[in-house]
Amino acid sequence: MLVRYLLAAVAILLAGCDPAPRPMVLISNPWLGTAPIINTSVVAPASLPDNLKIIRLVSDSSLSRMLSNKAAAGAFLSLSNALSLNTLSENSYCIAMITARSIGADAILARHDWQVDSQDTIRVGMEDSHLARYVLNQWLQHHGVSQERIEIQALQPQQQAAAWTGHKVDLIVTYEPFIEPLRHRGAKVIFDSSHPTMHVTNVLLVDRTRWQLFEPLVSDFRERTWPQTLKRLAGDDADFMQGLQKLSNYNSEQLAKALDTIEFVTSAEQQQAFRQLLQEDMPKAIAAYEATGAAQQAAVLGACPNIVEQAL
Repeated sequence: MLVRYLLAAVAILLAGCDPAPRPMVLISNPWLGTAPIINTSVVAPASLPDNLKIIRLVSDSSLSRMLSNKAAAGAFLSLSNALSLNTLSENSYCIAMITARSIGADAILARHDWQVDSQDTIRVGMEDSHLARYVLNQWLQHHGVSQERIEIQALQPQQQAAAWTGHKVDLIVTYEPFIEPLRHRGAKVIFDSSHPTMHVTNVLLVDRTRWQLFEPLVSDFRERTWPQTLKRLAGDDADFMQGLQKLSNYNSEQLAKALDTIEFVTSAEQQQAFRQLLQEDMPKAIAAYEATGAAQQAAVLGACPNIVEQAL
């Protein structure tokens, strides 16, 4: 009798409890432009919206897998990779925010004695991502190099230094904070995202089916967390900068130099940034994506509901 009473009491208590809200998981690759966001979640977690979790992954491929498996609601990634994911998923995503532009933080490196005008096969080490292919294709077009000369070796960023040291590649397509370690091993930058033909924009991509649920969290992140993050970055907050050094494995001088190759987009600049993205950057990204042969027609990637009206 007592057991029945206790079970009934527990059932009543459980029935009166609302289930815990499902957390919003956002992910990123190791690019330095998203490191301030990751760093904020570590050194100032109270700055994040409640129920928002941000995870840093080791590569673009791991990010793609996690999104495809629906293990994350969104990701900080390049517009090129966002367009690719959206096309492959038949328009499952939308853009909630524009975070940064790469103005030298994506690059191709070669040996100091390497010559582009030889007719030898060019062994290129790079991630298996649309962004890496875009950077490579822009360089090929700029120098008039035939695609037939290219032999691609898929390498995660953490594998690139070893492949370079072992003379397994001639060129490496990479991004900060993996450029300086290659320079330290004798590599030189021969092309980067500061080139006039390059347009590398980083965005926050969100699953359309979960946007309505998580829109308030994204809005809080954009209007409160992001300004606080950029304020810490600009103010040379000692703890914050030390955290960035740990994430990048750079000393203070290397970190400052690398951060100069990234242009962060503030909350106040979202209006103009979305205008440029939708009117200028997106058509170029679509043309570049289709030019690689990845798809005959890319799925147009738009802003999330209520974002365009706010931004334009």
